[in-house]
Amino acid sequence: MKEELSVDKLKGVKLWITAGPREMFTESELEALRHYLDGGGNVLVMLPEREELKHQLSSRGEIIEKMKIL
Repeated sequence: MKEELSVDKLKGVKLWITAGPREMFTESELEALRHYLDGGGNVLVMLPEREELKHQLSSRGEIIEKMKIL
């Protein structure tokens, strides 16, 4: 069972790293990441070869822009 990412869990975190997420991010997780990045947070996302996860993040232009994903 996946533990949901939230704004509270990201408080005080300087760098959030996820390696090969196996499930799609929920809308509330994406919102938590937006809030975290807007507050100056840093993220390292190592994506697996799962097109739907890549597509989910790449379709979120504002998150990708903040994450500096090319």
